[in-house]
Amino acid sequence: MKMTRFFVGTAEAEHVEMYLKAIWHIKEREAVKTDNNIMNNIS
Repeated sequence: MKMTRFFVGTAEAEHVEMYLKAIWHIKEREAVKTDNNIMNNIS
């Protein structure tokens, strides 16, 4: 009989990674907007 391995928690770990990447992406966009606003106010 062949044994099947199940990776418990793998899908959960991938979801956590997706959420972290999404949060990081949003924060990066906000930082760029802030930098652009600062540069526009200087000129």
